[in-house]
Amino acid sequence: MFRQILVNPDHRFLQTILWRNSPEEPLKFIELATVAYGTNCAPFLSTRCLQEITVKNQDQYPLARNALLNHCYVDDILFSSNDLNNLLEDHSQLTSYLGTAHIKLHKWNSNSTEFLKIIAEENSNPNYVLMPEGSSSNKVLGLSWNPNIDNFSIIIPEIKIKETYTKREVLATIASIYDPIEIINPMVVSAKLIIQEIWKDNCGCDDIMSQTILAKWKAFLSTISSLSKLSIPRHAFHNDRMRRVEIHEFSDAISNKFVFHYLSLDSCTFVQGEDRIPIINTGKIPDLAQGSGLNGLLHAIKEPRIFPDTRLQ
Repeated sequence: MFRQILVNPDHRFLQTILWRNSPEEPLKFIELATVAYGTNCAPFLSTRCLQEITVKNQDQYPLARNALLNHCYVDDILFSSNDLNNLLEDHSQLTSYLGTAHIKLHKWNSNSTEFLKIIAEENSNPNYVLMPEGSSSNKVLGLSWNPNIDNFSIIIPEIKIKETYTKREVLATIASIYDPIEIINPMVVSAKLIIQEIWKDNCGCDDIMSQTILAKWKAFLSTISSLSKLSIPRHAFHNDRMRRVEIHEFSDAISNKFVFHYLSLDSCTFVQGEDRIPIINTGKIPDLAQGSGLNGLLHAIKEPRIFPDTRLQ
């Protein structure tokens, strides 16, 4: 997609590269005419251009316009529908709408094999459709998604327990766990508390942590790998005959942490989790408990979901 976006000629000198085909040739100064992948501004420029596309022909492609404005994350578009025909219309409008800007979509994936088979017949590109096979999963904004069972799971990096650890290694390990909707929040928050203890201990970035903290850290590492088996349904409201939806919040506020999760019922389904670690030596327990309840309710009602929640993804 980035290669379809032209850069203002007055600004192309900022994307100058040195090039030669062999060491014997003199160096050439080449100005890149399109958005360069990997630059800091590339995500913004691509998103801004997609928004500009939605201004044109917006009445002709209403479904595509809604998907681009509300369900587009840089170069990933996540949309869903409860009806196969509507999903096919979404596909048709998106391909036609973006085709006006010579942007071609590919790597389509869905929990509906019927949808994938239909659109695969329309395109001969082998990478146009990603057909789910067995228990294989695909990454969706960093989360592992199995379209066959329509469930999310967390990708836990392989961690080998060592005899000693430094603060730098602890921070790197926690940063490698990507959990945008905080599915494994109760476990990760315990690791954040360990970081807080390391700071209290005045431990340098490359200093070996104390045995007390080390024991807690090893206990955390010994259990974190099992969380890769955790599976969370993407579709929260999977019962078509559901008459009532209740938002339930479970919060915990003590002197060193509080965690709250949202559950949506008719049948119990995880929606979102969140944690907050109070600043060292501050934070009153009643204030934390009150804050968790208020913020939890506001988030559950007002904050938009990252992932669509209709039947067909």
